[in-house]
Amino acid sequence: MRRFKKLVEQAKSITFSSDGKKIMAEFWNPQDRKDYTLHIWDVDSGKELQKLEFEEYWSGATFSSDGKKVITFTAMENLAAHRYWDIESGRELHKIAGLLNGILSPDGKKMIAGVAEMGAQKEIIHYVGIWDTDSRKELHKLKVDNFADSFAFSPDGRMVIISIRDNSVGIWSADLAHRLFEVMLLPVLSKLFSEIGLA
Repeated sequence: MRRFKKLVEQAKSITFSSDGKKIMAEFWNPQDRKDYTLHIWDVDSGKELQKLEFEEYWSGATFSSDGKKVITFTAMENLAAHRYWDIESGRELHKIAGLLNGILSPDGKKMIAGVAEMGAQKEIIHYVGIWDTDSRKELHKLKVDNFADSFAFSPDGRMVIISIRDNSVGIWSADLAHRLFEVMLLPVLSKLFSEIGLA
């Protein structure tokens, strides 16, 4: 029985690295909305590799494709950003500001996220972008009419579902160049491709 078993049982969520050698657990204190922590352990030894402490809410966290970094997603409007953390040192490496939410592709090499930017006339411009998770380079960009609040990659990573707050759901090629399907629906959360027979 691993030493971290009790902590893992109390975690808000648990994530494995792609090679299965590390496990990350998210915690937050309901009595203190500024008390959030991430714990990372070595699976075989049970040794704690890193503990990251935050004073702001994040909406999710995941490992980078190489398992050496952690990416945290902060969805609060005035703090919206994706941050990259080095597991060994615990140091923040990079930040991509303005990203409201996001998920990684099945292989962990790409990230899709919704973005809200202020235009020249102080209007809010919404778009969906895809980034390379290691280089943080934006690969593709798609302008949308409203906030993109939910995403899901197909298992092979070649298609992506995008749910827009105007109640539309579209299926796009992973480069966002081709819309394959769109339907107007009631508000939805992420839809797995297997549920609609595309897996």
